[in-house]
Amino acid sequence: MMTGLNDPKLTAFAAPEGRDGLFGRPGGTDVVTDADLIEQTLEIVSERCDDPAPDVFARFFERCPEARPLFTVLDPSQPPLACGQMCFEVVQLLRDTAEGKPYVPSYMAQVAHSHAEIKVTDPRLYDEFLAALVDVMARLMGKDWSDAHAAAWARQCVALMQSMAATHRPAAAA
Repeated sequence: MMTGLNDPKLTAFAAPEGRDGLFGRPGGTDVVTDADLIEQTLEIVSERCDDPAPDVFARFFERCPEARPLFTVLDPSQPPLACGQMCFEVVQLLRDTAEGKPYVPSYMAQVAHSHAEIKVTDPRLYDEFLAALVDVMARLMGKDWSDAHAAAWARQCVALMQSMAATHRPAAAA
């Protein structure tokens, strides 16, 4: 699929202060995709934070306290078990959604199915988790977070949720 410069997934982006274009490309201004902006976010965040997963889950539980009992907590001072893996997978899925990778919808159907097996079926939980992730990315990016970053993350969160909704159909009532 060809994309033109008017594609909403492409954004004119001025590099953050002290950086020369995205990923070191000369010129200071580049046309970048949502995938580029997500990747840049992750690069900058990795310079500022070793592991954002604890912050993401803390923010998620602030936004959605009823979700806390759904997770296994061994040490209250630590995030629940498997949080790092869950954050990694979600970020990877957002990046792959932005890149148009075809496996995402079927993988999201598997996620929805496995969550349904443990009675996690409220789509609001997914929305709140994604919102918490974006909140933390924005906070960690600080002054480098731009409207372009916010729009890219928002578009890809919506696309990821749409891929889940399109493939996950609740069982019909008996």
